[in-house]
Amino acid sequence: MRKLKFKLHKDPATLYWGILLVLLFVGYSCSSSRNSSVREIKDSRKSRIDKPSKSEAMVKPLFMQYERVTAELPDDGVFEFDEGSTLSEIVTYSNKTKKEVVRNKLDTTLTYDLDEFVIVAKSTYTPERDGRVMVNFDIKVPKEYISPDWSLTLTPMLLHNDSLVELEDVILKGENFHTKQKQDYQAYDDYVNSIVDKSQYDSVFSDKKNISKDIKNRQEFYWKLYNDEWNKHKNFEKWKTKAEDQEAYKAARKLGQRENLRNEYTRKAREKSIQEFAKGKDTTGIYAEHMRQFEKKAKNLPDEWEKKELKSVPSQYKAIFEGDKDIEDLSNFTMTEKDSIEIAQNRYMFDKIAENELKAERLDEKREELIPFPFRENVRLDSVVHTRGDMVYHYSQDYPVTEGLKSIGISLRGYVQAIDHSTYTLPETDTIRYYISSLAQLADTSLMYKNTTIYRNMFDKITIYPKFAAGKYKFDINYGDNKQQVDSLVNKYHSLSSKYEGAVVDSVTIHTTTSLDGAFDANALYTQERGESLKNYLAMTYGNRIDVANTFATTFKGEDWQTMVNLMRKRNDLPNKQEIFDIVTQNPYPDEAEESIKKQYPSDYKVMYDSIYPKLRKMEITYHMSRPGMATSDSIHSEEKEGYEEGVRLLLDREYTKAFDILVNYPDYNTALCLACAGYDERAYDLLVQLKATGNTEYLLAIVCQRMGNEEDAIEHLQKAFELDPNKKHRAKLDSEIKTLVSKYNISLAE
Repeated sequence: MRKLKFKLHKDPATLYWGILLVLLFVGYSCSSSRNSSVREIKDSRKSRIDKPSKSEAMVKPLFMQYERVTAELPDDGVFEFDEGSTLSEIVTYSNKTKKEVVRNKLDTTLTYDLDEFVIVAKSTYTPERDGRVMVNFDIKVPKEYISPDWSLTLTPMLLHNDSLVELEDVILKGENFHTKQKQDYQAYDDYVNSIVDKSQYDSVFSDKKNISKDIKNRQEFYWKLYNDEWNKHKNFEKWKTKAEDQEAYKAARKLGQRENLRNEYTRKAREKSIQEFAKGKDTTGIYAEHMRQFEKKAKNLPDEWEKKELKSVPSQYKAIFEGDKDIEDLSNFTMTEKDSIEIAQNRYMFDKIAENELKAERLDEKREELIPFPFRENVRLDSVVHTRGDMVYHYSQDYPVTEGLKSIGISLRGYVQAIDHSTYTLPETDTIRYYISSLAQLADTSLMYKNTTIYRNMFDKITIYPKFAAGKYKFDINYGDNKQQVDSLVNKYHSLSSKYEGAVVDSVTIHTTTSLDGAFDANALYTQERGESLKNYLAMTYGNRIDVANTFATTFKGEDWQTMVNLMRKRNDLPNKQEIFDIVTQNPYPDEAEESIKKQYPSDYKVMYDSIYPKLRKMEITYHMSRPGMATSDSIHSEEKEGYEEGVRLLLDREYTKAFDILVNYPDYNTALCLACAGYDERAYDLLVQLKATGNTEYLLAIVCQRMGNEEDAIEHLQKAFELDPNKKHRAKLDSEIKTLVSKYNISLAE
């Protein structure tokens, strides 16, 4: 957290010009103060701040002063404010002994233009790590650029080769300006809220009174249709009943007439038959004859009652009669939702709807009109400033570094915007230059040549892993991959004479070790006997070609605790690694130590047993050689490494991928440096620990150990680097990892 502080200039020349400026503007200031008081009284009666007088632009004071906003390299890494200054509302702060520590916070705010910025042209180094650098500078704003009525916007410009990158703005605004912003947003919100959504048209813009009237008229219309039809049917039924009654009466009379006529002829036939019978005459056929006469006379009279269709129907009932529909079958119309919608569609306040939709169409236009000074997003600092003192703001920017980039420049642009829309623009400032310090600068160009030392006496070694059954020491060539292990030993023996020109093998040592499982004393005996067993096998098998008996010797160590610790250091899957190291160093009895590890950390022990123990059951074969005909003890042969110079050039240009493709063929210090530059710290470490200790290798080891979180080893390597190469102390300030170590452990960089 950096402090912010305002301070008065104490330089005599500055004081002189300051006093002169006060004298020149004393009249203006008094007048301005009185006018300001009157304005404040008037403004307090209004809901929004009115624009100032049109006679003078608010930014006039910026034209009448000589102070400049500057961007400078930080002195103490702190940004401060004078007593009484605050950053409020948008930036959080806390009071600390009359000073305020300000936290940077992104938020929204407005824009303004500044006068002229003056940057003191300076340069510094900034370290590149993992392809990025950190740029730090102080923006110093004199009090003349702070006003309640305007906003100051500062834009740092990052010069990257031929490109110009705008960094996030720093915005400092006055109280009145910020108040106007909030009022403008409220005015716009009021405008937005006055727009009626289309889903609300029915409730807002519908003519409810006339809609109700239209619905009532429609209902009455439907009622009248039904009632008229109902009355017609009712009258028709009345007429029909009467007409049918009349027809029925006529039919009944005709039936009566026929019945009377039939009875009459029946009586006549009976009387005739009685008369003829009395006379003794035959009466057969008399009744039938009378019935024929009856039928003849009554042929126009119906012999039964039948309902006849109405033929003469009045015209007003003809449609009903032909429709054959009863009064109960009459249908009617009812008001539906569709009817209501149809009625409502033509009963809106279309003039108000047009006005509403026009307001919606002009939303963007109105936003620009009502919010002339919008809040900004994606800015570094957006603060309301209550102080009228000087300000210093510390700016930090993380930036990616492209391959080949040597330096980065920073300049400032700025402008002020006032409530009355007057502006004051500042020209671009001078440039601060940051030269990028990269680990690649630690490249060792002397390694471009391969120096080979030819020794009269030398040795070479390999490690093999022969297999033995548990608790056994006799070597069995057919057990496990023992044949391949022996082939490696013998092939190496035969190849040494061609690898080392003029050399002969004087002796071979077989050094046997084993894992920690089992009893310590028994393991020591096993390693001794296993080495002898392998030597005996070699003598029996290769005795006619190799003088095994006189050339080969055996040594043994038993349990290899040191190799186990070294292998454990490289692993990340042992969560209790340090606790296990403590057991190993503190318990003098190996068997007890192993048993403690097994009981206390069973999961770690399983990893050790499965992955590390097999690597401890080994034999280190050392071949001792000499050159009998060589007079001197040694000589040096030098030859150029093919393509190595280009690899170093690419490394210095930070083209790490291309550099590694070349340097990987020469696994040396520069290869490790290339890996560290590209962020492969563990791979760099694995290579460095295999190299001879020099000022370069130890310094780079200190850096990668610090990155890997191993500060104790980092300090050890750093101190050794300073011992081997005192000039590394001059480099220490350019590398952030080393600076951290030097500061934390109070390491002296004095010669």
